[in-house]
Amino acid sequence: MACKQADEDADCLVVNSALALAPTHPSVVVTSENIDLFVILIGIFIFDNVYFLKPGKGKIAKNIFSPHTALEKKITDNILFIQAMSGCDTTSGLFNYGKMKFVQTLKNNHDLLNVIEIFKNPDITPEDVVDAGNCVPVSLNGYPISASDTPSLNNVRYKYCMKSSFNKSSNMALLPPAKAAAQQHSRRVYNPIQHWPGNKKRPEDWGWERTINGLQPVKTLKPPVPDSILRKISCKCKKGCTGNCSCRKARLFC
Repeated sequence: MACKQADEDADCLVVNSALALAPTHPSVVVTSENIDLFVILIGIFIFDNVYFLKPGKGKIAKNIFSPHTALEKKITDNILFIQAMSGCDTTSGLFNYGKMKFVQTLKNNHDLLNVIEIFKNPDITPEDVVDAGNCVPVSLNGYPISASDTPSLNNVRYKYCMKSSFNKSSNMALLPPAKAAAQQHSRRVYNPIQHWPGNKKRPEDWGWERTINGLQPVKTLKPPVPDSILRKISCKCKKGCTGNCSCRKARLFC
């Protein structure tokens, strides 16, 4: 029995360790409850004798899967993009957009395949990744991304905001991400898509900043809203704001 300590992505170390054993063993089984391991196995699958075993629990029986036959080819070929863009251990997810939403969008919008190919390219520039990444939330919201009248990401966000403003109640968290935030998200998504197959990139070039506490994500380079709008926000207090005031909780000063 061998014990290895991961310096970076532990899931990637487990998968690569299993693949390293495959040429000299009749079969290799990766056992884990962490489905992310299986996803990476599918994405960088090389050998036919590597399997994934998900242990049983209670009345649920254990299951063994082959990465080679687990999913249809279109999903298998692009599963690393789906995993990273929809959220994993090293990237955040787009609120209210689960992995099945990405799968269905990929099946219904073939133009998204051209976007994914950019993320697979190990020699692409950050600018090209950002431009391609901006198309993803647009596609998730049902717009074609190859038409001449395809709206920009900020325009899709504006349309959704205007539509929500007529509802009795609305959740602003459901808004598509702002362009500046999506740009940094796309950079961070590119990094694991390259790292999992072995193309290591410098994190600081791809949406991360190094601090005294280690790497931290660059969320956006712009404020969430203009100062002119923040100055118009006020609570309903008639005797001055207190510690329990909603504006104080939101760290606003009305």
